[in-house]
Amino acid sequence: EMRDLFKSGSVSQFLLHGNVLDTVITTGLPDPRLLSLGAFLDEVMFEKYDVILHYDRGKGIRATRGAEDWGEWLRLALGDQASSIVPLREPGAAMELIDRYLLRTLNLQSLRGREQGPHRIAVIIEYAEFVVPRGDPLQLGGAFSSNVIKVLGWANDPAILRSDIVTVLIAEGLHDLNSLAVENPHAAALNIPLPDEQEMSEYVKMLETTSLRSLPEKCEIPLDALSRRLTGLSRVGAYTVLARALKNEQALTSKWLTRMKKERIEKECQGLLEFVES
Repeated sequence: EMRDLFKSGSVSQFLLHGNVLDTVITTGLPDPRLLSLGAFLDEVMFEKYDVILHYDRGKGIRATRGAEDWGEWLRLALGDQASSIVPLREPGAAMELIDRYLLRTLNLQSLRGREQGPHRIAVIIEYAEFVVPRGDPLQLGGAFSSNVIKVLGWANDPAILRSDIVTVLIAEGLHDLNSLAVENPHAAALNIPLPDEQEMSEYVKMLETTSLRSLPEKCEIPLDALSRRLTGLSRVGAYTVLARALKNEQALTSKWLTRMKKERIEKECQGLLEFVES
């Protein structure tokens, strides 16, 4: 859906929310792998992009592709200070540099043509709730208000829309992001759901042949029924439940699985959901 929207030329900013902390299976490849969402965007969705920038408040700005061009830009923008302050973690300064980098790229494209320099750029803001948090921008403070304006500008700028520049904001809860960014008609909010029964079945089969080879012999539940019983968990949650039993030499019984699944769902819902016995 994300690819179709971007190819249509109608949207260049995406708000990914929901099951964003789970792993993603790279289906359709000769050697399927499990990747984090960030790595999946890098290696699959933006495989042919020239520059990919990631930013979050914990790790700062990282160029996972096109580090040469990004580094050159930093040296031009910051001079001798570039090496001493990278990675940039403070949201105001980091977003300002990214914004100026996109503007510089657009200017170069208009002067030299799209053939010169990087013309496919992806900017991925992880844990975006700490960059453009919910609340009135006028009351959030200068840096956060500026961040909201920059995010809106990236989505609304016709020049960015016409270029191969895409911005992605990732957050577990859409309600944690600033309402101006969420309700912007020029941005697309896409929910990443929990794996369904078919996807969980594929994941269990992958675990059988990789990290949990003892699963068939130690599981008292038929494997097709096991996938059905695990539905409702993330892949990470399902692996935690299975590995906790198998790697502690414990039989995987129906009663034990029910108890562990209940505990895992309550934990993944951050205490907002509690099972009550009838």
